[in-house]
Amino acid sequence: MPAQLRLTALLVLSCVVGLGGFGAFATALPTLMAEWRLANAEAGWISGAYFIGYVAAVPVLVGLTDHVDSRKIYLVGCAAGTVGGLGFALWADGFWSAVFFQVFAGAGLAGIYMPGLRVLGERLPEDKRLRSVAYYTSMFGVGTSLSFLTAGLLDAAFGWRSMFLWGGMGSALAGVLMIAAVAGLPLVMSRTPPTGRHPLDFRPVFTNRPALGYILAYGGHSFELFALRAWMVAFLLYAWSRSSTEDAGLVVSQWVTVCMLSGVATSILGAELARRVGRTALVRWIAGASAAVGVVSGLSTSFPFWVVAALIFLYSALIAADSGTITTGTVAEARPDEQGATLAVHSMVGFAGGIVGPPLAGFALDLGGNATPVGWAMALAVCAAGSAVAALAVGFASRVSRTASGS
Repeated sequence: MPAQLRLTALLVLSCVVGLGGFGAFATALPTLMAEWRLANAEAGWISGAYFIGYVAAVPVLVGLTDHVDSRKIYLVGCAAGTVGGLGFALWADGFWSAVFFQVFAGAGLAGIYMPGLRVLGERLPEDKRLRSVAYYTSMFGVGTSLSFLTAGLLDAAFGWRSMFLWGGMGSALAGVLMIAAVAGLPLVMSRTPPTGRHPLDFRPVFTNRPALGYILAYGGHSFELFALRAWMVAFLLYAWSRSSTEDAGLVVSQWVTVCMLSGVATSILGAELARRVGRTALVRWIAGASAAVGVVSGLSTSFPFWVVAALIFLYSALIAADSGTITTGTVAEARPDEQGATLAVHSMVGFAGGIVGPPLAGFALDLGGNATPVGWAMALAVCAAGSAVAALAVGFASRVSRTASGS
């Protein structure tokens, strides 16, 4: 296998197994609420602790990749993920211990996901570097989808602790795969540590207006993606209840899995299409179509279930279609000595959007009337607003780039 192909394949696989514990707590939630007698708020805090760990660690770990070998940061992330997963499996016995190990697990993802992109990019020539971004980022969807599937299978066979055990082992395996991926491959992108800038000083990133446009677009994209994923099951169950008196069984969960996986192909296809039509045009077209389909989906609850499900499938596919292109835009516009800092801000803004999206969609649902067509129409409209933000942000990035070039 050619060295560059081996690098991409093994790092993509490393990203997938590193996400092995992503769906563990959500799968274990009903069992742990009963076993540990958790209140809803406590369960929510344990779930949120994963993202708190991510957001707290990502500026440090990703920002340091401008100053420290990205492979070392990646291994730190693998170690944190291993502690989080194995610690939860072996020692978690209630609220505080669960929060503690979830924070480690989230920090582990912060050290694996974006630093892995830097490990990959530093060893590929520019044309292949930008193209590989879409393949790598699309694996986030594969990894999270497979983590839920694996968690369900392990829970049924061995109990809830086995899910977290696999999460910790997956993080350790991710480190082994990364080492094998880079073996014998020299740096192609030279690392020139910035002089005079503290690793946590991200102010220069905010003066890079073209990159900032893509970063804001990623925030809108993540807002929409996480909001839809948070409410997709409930929305499809509501649509099923309006068109059938039978129990939904596995129908809804199967549709959700298919919808989540649809984004893998569309993210890669979108990035390939962007090479022909341009990143700005592609994101604006896809974001516009995504917003329109999102609004229509929210208005479709009186239609037969298969129509609603087909619309949600299309909506999910469109949301993911510009994901790789947006991240590629950020990487392409980042200044050479600010790659890590730029990706750190990119990731922070993205996950910030992912944190606020679900509750805002839920607020709209409550405002419009829970379990009513109006409520769901408002909730899906809020989701679709993320694409509107993305379209405006890349338009801003494009105008700034044209002004800077004097065209």
